[in-house]
Amino acid sequence: MLFSTSSLLISILLAIVLIIILQLLISNKIKGQKYQISFLTIFSLIIFLRLAFPFEFINTHTIRSYKILPAIYSFGRTKVTIINLTFTIKQILKIIWLIGTIVMLIIFFRNYHQLSRYAGHLKKIPPNYFKDVSKKSIPHNTKLYYLPINSTPFNIGIFHPKIIFTKLQLSSSQKQIILQHEIQHVKNHDNLKLYLIELLTCIYWWFPFIYIFKKQIREIIEMNVDFQIVHYTSRTFYQSYTKCLIDVYKKISNNQLEDFNSNFVINEDETLKHRIHFLLAEYKIKQTFWLFKIILIILPLALTSIIIEPFYKETEKTKGTFAIDAKNPENYILKVKNKFYLIIEGKMVAKIPNPKKVKNMKAFQSLPIKNAKVIDDRIPNSKDFIKNK
Repeated sequence: MLFSTSSLLISILLAIVLIIILQLLISNKIKGQKYQISFLTIFSLIIFLRLAFPFEFINTHTIRSYKILPAIYSFGRTKVTIINLTFTIKQILKIIWLIGTIVMLIIFFRNYHQLSRYAGHLKKIPPNYFKDVSKKSIPHNTKLYYLPINSTPFNIGIFHPKIIFTKLQLSSSQKQIILQHEIQHVKNHDNLKLYLIELLTCIYWWFPFIYIFKKQIREIIEMNVDFQIVHYTSRTFYQSYTKCLIDVYKKISNNQLEDFNSNFVINEDETLKHRIHFLLAEYKIKQTFWLFKIILIILPLALTSIIIEPFYKETEKTKGTFAIDAKNPENYILKVKNKFYLIIEGKMVAKIPNPKKVKNMKAFQSLPIKNAKVIDDRIPNSKDFIKNK
């Protein structure tokens, strides 16, 4: 794996395209297609992994950019003097990125710490809060708590989850449905998924599409839980669950509720519409359209198969220079006894010191070293002298 400006740019570009496609799928803009929520889950995972690992891989094929990337790279090398210190634009952007990431991580961990401390003072759920709740249905490491605030129920914690009910007025059946919903979140380890996307957001804080993607992840998580609960149940329960979603949403809309990490209902018309639509669709759809399955197989390979690199036409400034591409089999280091020669495009271009012993030879360390079988004392310049290890 190799990280570079080009690998980051291609990852960002591909992420933008995929996030737009994912939004079309969630919004049901692609008419006439059938896909399950599992397809959206895997699709979003592919986007997450591409952003989390913006590297160039072994199977990557290089495409040359003659204008756009050379212009971007050239701009990045522009020098700027600040308080008698000279930086390139690229260095300034790296510093801003690093500072922003550190600030976002500090805010994230501070909020997590405060929430954990706050949760330590919660009161256990009153005995009469539920009429009939089987203890067997609650995971052994999960506790139920009551918080006297005007908010929707929610859950917190990864290793020791806590399901928290509030003073929001709910019927007995609604309490049962919401409890089942929150338990399913705990079983799916959804809080861990949300924390991971938050960490990714801290790193890509400057990337506008990451905030769209974060919202998409939360919607998909909720859709997945909705489907897991109503799947294989009776139509009566399915209708009760859907009605509960709408009723709780109305209570949120009619009251100024405190902003906590609500899982059951997200206070957005569009999100509720998407969830209701998928509940209706998933109740009927049993199989994902075959073309979507093929896409999921090909997509991970396709996303890592290309990278765009700047290519500079030879000018007076670049004349006599060369690019080191470790993937080109005709680029390598030739060892003749104790001497080393740099071979580019099959031709010897320079004599170099041992790249393993000299610190400033890092640019050549990615090149393979080949031993030469010397026939006579001539300087090697022909493939006849080369014998691979």
